[in-house]
Amino acid sequence: MSGMKDLVNAVALVRGIPKTQAKEIVNDVLGCMTDALIEEGEICIKDVFTIKVITRKGRTGTIEGRPFTSEDKKFLTIRTGSRMLKSINSGI
Repeated sequence: MSGMKDLVNAVALVRGIPKTQAKEIVNDVLGCMTDALIEEGEICIKDVFTIKVITRKGRTGTIEGRPFTSEDKKFLTIRTGSRMLKSINSGI
């Protein structure tokens, strides 16, 4: 599975539902995850994964003698949980 289309197709196949309905479900789940990350800064699904919002501080310096400053940026980190890690390593 490499992208959104593959995920939608997999959900449709597993649930036996039309792809349009599967796409709505996938979009709803991703929307809820995005909202939780914005509001709480973290999603933790025990034994599966934890996604956290981290802030990397901006930098200051010079390029060719001219000073520059970059702004702080937010990034996501993901840590795999024990069940997912076990599944990945066993090929299931």
